[in-house]
Amino acid sequence: MGLSAVLLLSLAAPSALAAPLESTHTEDFANGLDDWTVESGRWTAEDGAARVDGETLTGPRAMHLTRWQFGDSATTVNVRATDAADSNSWVGLSTRMTAGQEDFRQSGYTAFLRMNGQLALVKPHASDPTAVSTIATASTGIDPRKAPVSLTLRAEGSSLEVFVDGATEPAISTTDTQFTRGKVGLVVGAAFATFDDVRISHDDGVEEEPPPAAGTDWGGVFLGEAKLAELRDRVTRNPQDIAWQDVLAQAERAVSRDAQAPEIWEVPPFYAGADANRAAKHALLDDANQAYAAGIAYSVTGEEVYAEAAAKMIRAWSHVQEVRTTEDSGLTFSYHFPAMIFAADLIDDYDGFSAGDRAAFTAFLRGGSLNANTMDRTNNWGNWGMVLVIATAAYLEDEALFQTAVHRWKYFVEHQIDADGTLPLEISRNDGTGSHGIWYTHFTLQPQTIAAEIALVNGVDLYDYRSPSGRSLRQAYEAVSGWVAEPETFPVWQGDPSGMTNVRTIEYVFDGRQVRESTVSYFEILNAHWPSEAADSVLVADRPVSTLHTSPYLTFTHGPAVVEQDTSGPVISVKPGSQGRDGVFGHVAFRFHDEGFVDKLILNGTERDLVDDVWSDLDGVAPGVSGGRAGDNELSVLDVAGNVTTMRFVLDDAPPTVTVKDESVAAPGGFSSVSFKVFDAYRVDRVVVNGKPKDLADNPWSDVNQVEPGAFGAVLGANTLEVFDVAGNVTRSEFTLVAPGSRASAPVVVTDQEGAGSSRSR
Repeated sequence: MGLSAVLLLSLAAPSALAAPLESTHTEDFANGLDDWTVESGRWTAEDGAARVDGETLTGPRAMHLTRWQFGDSATTVNVRATDAADSNSWVGLSTRMTAGQEDFRQSGYTAFLRMNGQLALVKPHASDPTAVSTIATASTGIDPRKAPVSLTLRAEGSSLEVFVDGATEPAISTTDTQFTRGKVGLVVGAAFATFDDVRISHDDGVEEEPPPAAGTDWGGVFLGEAKLAELRDRVTRNPQDIAWQDVLAQAERAVSRDAQAPEIWEVPPFYAGADANRAAKHALLDDANQAYAAGIAYSVTGEEVYAEAAAKMIRAWSHVQEVRTTEDSGLTFSYHFPAMIFAADLIDDYDGFSAGDRAAFTAFLRGGSLNANTMDRTNNWGNWGMVLVIATAAYLEDEALFQTAVHRWKYFVEHQIDADGTLPLEISRNDGTGSHGIWYTHFTLQPQTIAAEIALVNGVDLYDYRSPSGRSLRQAYEAVSGWVAEPETFPVWQGDPSGMTNVRTIEYVFDGRQVRESTVSYFEILNAHWPSEAADSVLVADRPVSTLHTSPYLTFTHGPAVVEQDTSGPVISVKPGSQGRDGVFGHVAFRFHDEGFVDKLILNGTERDLVDDVWSDLDGVAPGVSGGRAGDNELSVLDVAGNVTTMRFVLDDAPPTVTVKDESVAAPGGFSSVSFKVFDAYRVDRVVVNGKPKDLADNPWSDVNQVEPGAFGAVLGANTLEVFDVAGNVTRSEFTLVAPGSRASAPVVVTDQEGAGSSRSR
């Protein structure tokens, strides 16, 4: 990023270098970068020198001495530019940077030398956190690319002096009172460089106490054990959850196909040709996202077929020979490969992923994958690179790497988010009209959110972090969620809201299939921390939401269960073995079924909670048993969604009555012909004479007339009549038939009744 125009200029008369300060702090990088905190860029240390480089020659790169603060001091460093974007690129050093604001645009004084020989002394701009105010300049005629240059920045009281190449007279000499003490740093702008022989002469340097060495509380990468337990319970309770079914479908694809890992990873730029870009990166996109789905499926179900599917993908990518960083290669690797790391974490307990497999994957992470990260960039590229770094750090349990990513996360909050929640680097993309502004805001906040979640899994809560200037992730989330809910409120775009790109979704055709992703899926995470009516309205309308970049399936992993709207009550069926039919029973048992889970039942006003499951039962209902009562009963069964099914039934424990009709013909010892009147309040079903059934109309009253030998199965001599009601209660009557013409005498009918209770009468 370029520096602002000269806003403050106050050249003072040159003066000779003041008397030496009493103490000297030296740095030969013998401990590597252990004493330094990297703010931005890719810094390394070896052979007594610090080097800074990166993917591209854009933006500033800086680091500062971690624990020392100085007031009056003179800092000297030898620096040589090893590459530069143009003649305005620069190298330099900072002093008196405030703790917590160790950025030359936020605090302190910085002296830098451009490739064209222009020397400048700057401090932070009064109102623009991305710019600086120039205090003084001078022309040196020195190009730091041609040979190492010695720079000295002396701050004593209000006096500020800059010396070049050991000169006894300062090239710049001026005064300023804004910053009185702080930290020392090294910095470049649109350049790569080597720094060595750092010397800080001082009167009052103080070393801060190092922070407690408690270390990170490692808990996994993206899904910790508490989250996995929550997901297992969710699937048990909602097996038809659409979001879960989506995960399973992707896991099954991983099971059924081979990995697509190339020998060399290289991706052309998207804006030079979307089709070529997608063709190159979809191998990793599909493998990583499906491996992650398989890892989730394994963690939830315990089925090793899914673990092996994930392991298959990981093994293949562990043997990629080269990961290039040209064009879009580093960016696409940064935003697709973390899902593969998530998968590896989820199958860590799978015996089929051997120690050798783990060693190969670890070697690839350190030797190939990590070098592709784009974390040094200041726009969304940097955020995606940070996700790759923090995911790698969490998997490897690398404390230093993890803290570097956390520090970079905070840097992005401070430098990417404006006071109103907008992201200045993103909202005017691509043509300055804002047509891509919401999309690129998503594309920055999504990785920022994923990185925060990885940090949280490992005991570092960044969600409530506020930067030194008061910036926060929440500010940006609340701004963008409002724009998505009401696109016409986005302040940059002045046209029809429908003209903006990828506000909620991205859709395209690849390899003959329709590809669709949500650009707002990360709202599932943030809305749990900061519930937003705007975000909620979007999520409710769009769920389940999933992305192609790093963290698919967010509705399943971090949102609520998504099921088809349940408007059907449970199904009530009568179980085999029940006595009775057509709503009339002597005793009865019920089976309940509801795909949305049966919740409870209410029988005759008494509520009973049931285990929330697809199937449930109510057994042994009879008068006075399990809540049943003689006569009318009402059973209501409710599902979890509150839908209710009501069934009314009768419990009948009274057997039918049997009466001999007057027209019966008595004969000695019995009847020559007998007729019966039968009654049951809940309907007579059938009669059986000597084992031969006769079905009757289901009415309360019925008749069995002219029972004679040869009719209804009756015989001369002893006979048995059984009368059944619909509820299954039975009355048995014994009678005797004799030949016609016998002398009449009082016949005898013996009746035996069987019901829920039984009685016998003669």
